[in-house]
Amino acid sequence: MNENETKKRIRNCVFNDEWLKDQIFSDWIAKHNNPNKARCILCQTVFSVKYDGVKAVKTHQESKKHEESVNSINKSSTIKKFFPTKNDKDEDKIAAVELSKCFHVVKHHHSYLSSDCGVKLESKHFSDSTIANKVHLGRTKMEAMHLLNAFLAT
Repeated sequence: MNENETKKRIRNCVFNDEWLKDQIFSDWIAKHNNPNKARCILCQTVFSVKYDGVKAVKTHQESKKHEESVNSINKSSTIKKFFPTKNDKDEDKIAAVELSKCFHVVKHHHSYLSSDCGVKLESKHFSDSTIANKVHLGRTKMEAMHLLNAFLAT
């Protein structure tokens, strides 16, 4: 057998769609345009699976960069936490609290900054209340609501 025949026999690995269903990989792995590569959603990197296949995926998972990305994501809160879901039953109650709080501040000429502090304090005082914990009414949001109301009134 010559050198060219052995090169033809070497099989290259490609991305396996079963990895997307595997609980170990499904949270962070994605397909790449090149079938010999995989993309890590957490690290925002592309790595080759051409020679090692699933072993390359496991090696990436154990890499320092990937572990740092996982730790970083676990420590930080996601943006989804700040937006209500479509089936959120408390959404109308939260909006009512935010609107009434804004009205109270404007009517009694309180500062936006002091009310921002008050909202944070109320969420700590009423920590067992799901509505109090979901109220996100900071200075800028309150000011924007007041300006919008003034614009609509004209």
